[in-house]
Amino acid sequence: MVKRYDLLKTLASMVNDEMLVVTPIGNTSVFWEELGKGATSLTGVSLGMCTPVALGLALAIPHRKVVAVDSDGNLILNLCSLGTVGNKQPRNLTIIVCDNGNYLSGGPGKGKTGMPTATAGKRWPPVPPPAIITFIAPPGAATGPAARPTPRASSPSKFRRN
Repeated sequence: MVKRYDLLKTLASMVNDEMLVVTPIGNTSVFWEELGKGATSLTGVSLGMCTPVALGLALAIPHRKVVAVDSDGNLILNLCSLGTVGNKQPRNLTIIVCDNGNYLSGGPGKGKTGMPTATAGKRWPPVPPPAIITFIAPPGAATGPAARPTPRASSPSKFRRN
């Protein structure tokens, strides 16, 4: 499994000034800013709004690549946004979902994790988290030239290839 910080370090090395990166409130934003990328990104986006904000940016600025670095608990708070992403299919939007299996990426404190999400303790081989989503649709639902496979990454080097 890829550690979130390792994935973010790899992503930071791939991001240029022409790309917009959106991160949710929590550890993802903290790590992204520690890596020196916060000044040119939209960080600390409210709960449930990382993917919808990234979608809005991708539609409003179609000549720029937009990357949402979302999290499982955050995304669960606004699952309906995935239907809109699937409907609009912006070619310039990439959604990365970091799955740590719990709400509160930093935990409530004292070394405890947050409440478990629906993915807690679940593993769907061969799809280890985090998943990199470039198009979202149920299997077999997407056809034609707009349909793209959903690449997955189990290591930073595989993430770089996708």
